[in-house]
Amino acid sequence: MISRKRILRFAIGKMLRQDGWAEKYNPKNQFDVNQYDYSTCKEYVNALREKWQEYEDPEYEL
Repeated sequence: MISRKRILRFAIGKMLRQDGWAEKYNPKNQFDVNQYDYSTCKEYVNALREKWQEYEDPEYEL
């Protein structure tokens, strides 16, 4: 059985890693992308790229 303390440490560690992604890749919070909506750094960075592309060229089609 997994203890509550271990679950909390895991959850807090995961949130701190996600905060690190935001600090590293989007420090000024320019784009409306929430790091907690993504489970990996790669997914988060891809979402930032998509938002950036929409911001730079709204007529761009994927």
